[in-house]
Amino acid sequence: MNVGVGDRLVVGSETFYILSRDSDTQLTVQMAAASTHSAEAYTIARAYNTFQAWETDRQGDLIAENRLEIGVAYDDGPFVAASSPLLLIDGSVTDSTHYLRLTVGLGQGHTGTAGTGVVLDGVGNTMIGIEIRDDYTRIERLELIGFHDPAQGGSSAILVKFAANALLERLLIHDFFDATASAYGVRTSITVGTTDSFTLRNSIIYDGDETAIHVNDAPDNVIVENVTVYGMAVSAGVWLQDGTMTVTNTISMGNGGANTDFRDTIGGMTQSYNMSEDGTASGTGSLPGRSPLTQFVSVTAGSEDFHLVV
Repeated sequence: MNVGVGDRLVVGSETFYILSRDSDTQLTVQMAAASTHSAEAYTIARAYNTFQAWETDRQGDLIAENRLEIGVAYDDGPFVAASSPLLLIDGSVTDSTHYLRLTVGLGQGHTGTAGTGVVLDGVGNTMIGIEIRDDYTRIERLELIGFHDPAQGGSSAILVKFAANALLERLLIHDFFDATASAYGVRTSITVGTTDSFTLRNSIIYDGDETAIHVNDAPDNVIVENVTVYGMAVSAGVWLQDGTMTVTNTISMGNGGANTDFRDTIGGMTQSYNMSEDGTASGTGSLPGRSPLTQFVSVTAGSEDFHLVV
């Protein structure tokens, strides 16, 4: 086991949580020990074995209790969905300094290519990967694959519902095409009387179904920065159907249909410094009409690498 931040250390009758791994023989824990524990036996294990166990245990009134909760995942093997959603983040009172953040341990995140870090696997029959219902939630450095459900439309790797100011960073989302039902990468929900919003940054979404990033609710607002989208089969790479969206430094290519790399149904998308294969990249500094074959290391199925060619 790769011991690291967030793991549980039990020495004698005391339980500690690791704050940092300083060397192969030294750890720093979050709270001072009540005794020296000289020569006592110890055990180290993961504090939680599922994402939901962490969220359920640590949720609460984070503002009143002055807490910022950080869940740290390790690449011990794929986290396979047993139900939908794999993770529901709901039930906490949060603000901009008190929220739930899900990340990975040192060296445990993906490198921008599949299978190189912590994986959440929907195995092709799970409707939702992560559903966010708490404001200010942060999700980062995870790989999400196979989140679609042939039995029902509207699947999403990440769904932001009843939540504002979510931050999604350094995600790798792919392989969510479904021949019988609609599936999305990241989207907000259509909910009466609520404003959903998120910022998606520095992420890659490829080989999908309806669209990679989708907003279809008038009050909702989304910011997209430094994202690569490739190979949405049906509707669009980035699609604003209703609401508002600001898209910057984003590449969208290889998507099904005509003029669908960036699709703005209502005229609420603000673009700048984007790139498209078709003519839909617009605004200051944008580059339409570019070929994906000259932009990426590899678009070959099974060996995709969407790092830019140097």
